[in-house]
Amino acid sequence: MLSTGALVLAAVAGPAAHAATGVTHGAAKRPVAPLQTSQVLPALRKYRGYVHHRIAALVPAVRHLHGHLAAGDTKGAETAWVTAHLVWLRIGQDDSAYGVFGDLGQRIDGTAAGHARGVNDPAFTGFHRVERDLWQRHDLEAATKDATNLERAVQRLSHVSLKSAIPANLDGASGLILRSHEIIEDAVRDTLSGNDEYGSGSALASVTADVAATREVLGLLAPLIKPRSPGRVTKARHDLSRLVAATKTGRHNGHWTAIAALPRGKREHIDATAGAADEELAPVPDLLRIGST
Repeated sequence: MLSTGALVLAAVAGPAAHAATGVTHGAAKRPVAPLQTSQVLPALRKYRGYVHHRIAALVPAVRHLHGHLAAGDTKGAETAWVTAHLVWLRIGQDDSAYGVFGDLGQRIDGTAAGHARGVNDPAFTGFHRVERDLWQRHDLEAATKDATNLERAVQRLSHVSLKSAIPANLDGASGLILRSHEIIEDAVRDTLSGNDEYGSGSALASVTADVAATREVLGLLAPLIKPRSPGRVTKARHDLSRLVAATKTGRHNGHWTAIAALPRGKREHIDATAGAADEELAPVPDLLRIGST
């Protein structure tokens, strides 16, 4: 029997495959003319401003984490880690293939996957290395050292030119459009599957941050989506709200339940709501396809 995660991934794969044809959801069945890059640039420039403010919040959040670690405050550090990680996720640019920060994004939030020595590889850095130090190894000294490296990477991020990272051209516009779907797809593939879990049990909190980032991108692109697929933005927002409500059933007394510790029925419900949101968003990149210029 397939696992719950495998069932969800199978369900999501179907809609993703359909996305390339742009044939789901009412008006999307009719051919639509490709967009011009210039039509996406107003949304892109607003997104840059959003990212700027999130990075400005990330710098002190990571500094706060490092301070708790340096003071030997394990509980405070764990709380600060979750808070800082959620700020990062709300940017909407993780370490995936569609992230705009490239190697720096990997250094900040990459997993051990693909590294020759796995979790012991020096190239495995960032939030998830600190997470492992805290929750799996219970090693404050290592966590403090790794948080120092994380803080340096975030400081470097704060000096990145967003005009270069998110350029006002075809690449930048196409990347923003892809994020309208890719953030939630990444949440299904990596977060709800447990692939990026290193002990904090904060996957459900991470999904709420992913939803927040998706809502931002969806709102910016809504004026372009609505004429091409009436009702899709409203339905997607409804599905995202359902997903947040489902994840919040895993929070009790201010603490999040780890995915693996959820009752089977509750986990299946969360997976199903995530799959529905992913399905609704999957056709958006094709709907907003940019033509050659």
